[in-house]
Amino acid sequence: MGTSAFYWYPDPDGTLEKTALSRLPSALSEQPLTLREDARAMSGRRISYLIRRGLRVRVVFEGLRTASVIRELRTMESHLQAGGVVGFTADDAKAWCAYLKAPPARGDTTIYTGGNVFHTAGSGTVANNETMVLEGLEPGGQHEVILTAASLNSIQQIVTVAPVTYPWPTLAALWLRHQLYFPIMYLPPDQLNSSILTSDHRRVWTLDLTLEMDLGMMAAVVTVDRPIVNASETVYQAGLGGFRAVPRAVEDATADTGSGLKGGW
Repeated sequence: MGTSAFYWYPDPDGTLEKTALSRLPSALSEQPLTLREDARAMSGRRISYLIRRGLRVRVVFEGLRTASVIRELRTMESHLQAGGVVGFTADDAKAWCAYLKAPPARGDTTIYTGGNVFHTAGSGTVANNETMVLEGLEPGGQHEVILTAASLNSIQQIVTVAPVTYPWPTLAALWLRHQLYFPIMYLPPDQLNSSILTSDHRRVWTLDLTLEMDLGMMAAVVTVDRPIVNASETVYQAGLGGFRAVPRAVEDATADTGSGLKGGW
């Protein structure tokens, strides 16, 4: 079992900050978000229009006492308040996420992925009997939980215990991540005016942080290149050369596609 950690980019040119907490979270919970409009036809038939989906993650650490960790978390709070993004893993040995080479069809038991593309210098792994999450931006931000039947093989194929449920779209950005790893998250606007840290006489601290997965940013990064973190674990290297943090890669994607997508969806 590894350690919990936050990954974030204080430097827009690419240097990575890793804040390790050296323990498991006291609580880690997920809240699915859905925006849907329903209407009734004259016949009485219900019609639903799915506008968007999302995922909020609440991370709680109680009994924090290490002064250096508290300082790093307070600095990270400023980064989040300003609209910056972070990644979080409850186990840095499982910090694995890859974009799919091809969308799986309903009933498939093999998923074809690329390599681990975020933050971890290749240290994250996929073993047998791991719970993974298959996600995408469109249509409707589908979310499917799978269980691996074997370790990731040398040609980056993942075999699942049960067949894939959804017919995944061919034109969407799709990725597969470990269930304990959330690569790109931001602080929602309704969380801006409350501190993420509270203390008992400034001796024992509690981190209580609610973040939202930035599916739009996840999709935007893959439209231009597939990022790789180099072995030093301090810089973010774009697949086409040079060093860029996730936000800079998204800005490049926006400029290339003219989508107007910046920092969210």
